[in-house]
Amino acid sequence: MHAIGDLSTLLAHMEPVLDPGRYAFVTLPAGLAIDPARVVVSIREPEGLSTILAEQDAIALGLPIAFTAA
Repeated sequence: MHAIGDLSTLLAHMEPVLDPGRYAFVTLPAGLAIDPARVVVSIREPEGLSTILAEQDAIALGLPIAFTAA
């Protein structure tokens, strides 16, 4: 597969698929390590490591959820 550099071509050929489930955006407390397999996305920001996790994982870990998306 080659990289597509033209935005119009890229958008015309996208085939998005909805992923069932709910996801939570959370900022991890300093020093908290979680299983990387649970992390969908992570972003290093000045305030800490922000992550997107399955909502049930965030709840099970007792993390404060900034927002949830489905």
